[in-house]
Amino acid sequence: MPASVSRIKQWKRLADLRFQGSRKCSIQAASPPEVEDVPEAGKDTVEASKEVADDWAALTDEHPADATSSFLPASVAEWLLELRGRRPGDMLLFPEPLNLGDRVFTSASVERDFRTASGALLLRMDPGGHRYIVKFADVRQEHAMMCALMEMNRRWKEHQVSVCGRSVQTVTYEIYPIGSSGGLIEAVDGCRTLRELKRLCHPETHQRVYRALAGDASKLDTLAATTVAYLTACYALGVRDGHDDNIMLREDGSLFRVDFGFVFGATPEIDTPQTVVARAVTLALGERWMEVVGACGDSLTALTGDSYGSPPALECLSSVPETCFDIAAIVLILNLVVLVCRLRL
Repeated sequence: MPASVSRIKQWKRLADLRFQGSRKCSIQAASPPEVEDVPEAGKDTVEASKEVADDWAALTDEHPADATSSFLPASVAEWLLELRGRRPGDMLLFPEPLNLGDRVFTSASVERDFRTASGALLLRMDPGGHRYIVKFADVRQEHAMMCALMEMNRRWKEHQVSVCGRSVQTVTYEIYPIGSSGGLIEAVDGCRTLRELKRLCHPETHQRVYRALAGDASKLDTLAATTVAYLTACYALGVRDGHDDNIMLREDGSLFRVDFGFVFGATPEIDTPQTVVARAVTLALGERWMEVVGACGDSLTALTGDSYGSPPALECLSSVPETCFDIAAIVLILNLVVLVCRLRL
């Protein structure tokens, strides 16, 4: 089977599962565990989970080991486990040089304790002063999601999807799993969470994104393009639990999501909206918001099929006044696009 056809079928299966509202698929970069004595009613869910896991494994295999998101040797786990419970200012000298891509480090110092359940710490790796986050929890799912985002960027580039004169792309970063015991995640410089921006812009928090970008037209164009990528990726992958602590804004205007603990419709105990865009983002975009809404259909079409073009639903919705467009409208558009793409395939 040609690779392009295989990838299309992979994405079609993922889109189908998302469209049907599957909420129980546990995504892992590695092969799913063996399941014994499965009740008859649960067999479909288990088979779907296996198929999705196989799809993620295939996507991961498409990227070479020296590219973004490669696995680290098991021996590194022993070094990183020594960092657990360390305080800011503590330093660890590695027994031997640690290779991360084309970078080589000999030591790590703790700069910040995020005080999370995973024991996440912000590290400064030397020489070079590069920053990484070490998590003492399984990051293979995040690794798989990053591989998927890289594939999305490739498809958007291939189909030349753009908005406001900017190519639709999402921010990607390196993730290095260490089996199921933890991993290193590259810290993206020059960015803040929307919650951090809220604290800096009190009490006019609705202006926090616009003020952070100083109203710069070029940065707002970048915000528009990355918002399209953010909306489409989160919808296609069923990313949930979006809030001000895991939505980031970079200095250049790039909006992106971190923390992929809940995907393909899986939710925390307190249910959360399917798609989240802060009011501060839509206000900052202003007139660009309509272009963002219009580009979401094309961006999803580029992911789910080899035929390209605006689905009829977008033409019908183009006459709706701007004040009527909200997140519900985008979800409606994307649902229609998924349906159209399923029929085409």
